Amino acid sequence: MLEDDKISNDEIKNLTYEQMNKLNNIVNSVSQQVGGVALVNGIEIFNMSKITNNSDFNKALFDTLKTIDNDTYKLVFSLDLGGKLGYNNISFNKVDIEQLKALEKEKYKDFKNPERLMTDYNNWKINDYGGFIKNLRNEYKLLSEDTIISSESRVLYKRYSQYMSDLETNYNKVVNEPKYA
Repeated sequence: MLEDDKISNDEIKNLTYEQMNKLNNIVNSVSQQVGGVALVNGIEIFNMSKITNNSDFNKALFDTLKTIDNDTYKLVFSLDLGGKLGYNNISFNKVDIEQLKALEKEKYKDFKNPERLMTDYNNWKINDYGGFIKNLRNEYKLLSEDTIISSESRVLYKRYSQYMSDLETNYNKVVNEPKYA
């Protein structure tokens, strides 16, 4: 990695989750110091190693993404999953939820029954990542079997369903492995 100043996908695949987190911290620190953004090959794995505040989920996702060989599939799946995490995605979590609630109140203040129109910002937190993974896997599976959507989309959702199954397996491994202090 240090010999050619580049990080290849093969090198990323050989890193542990802990090593990736350390590398992520170094790159983020350097990019902030120079006021720019560091572009890293395999950026989706790099960024996803710290996508939530749940280290078990992050580690399982990191291990899952390392198994996806096609960079395009990996990137598109990462982006989709990042969106599904909503405010649990740390990059979205920078948004102040209380500020969003205040904006919603102001937006609908002149309407009758504004609470029916307002977005519910109270139930955004994922408390059960195992359930989240299972539900999303089932959603993708149903979409992969839905004849109303295009065959290309069904193939994509079938692939996502498999990735979520892999994520579920990895998550269960991580949750059940002994934790050392």
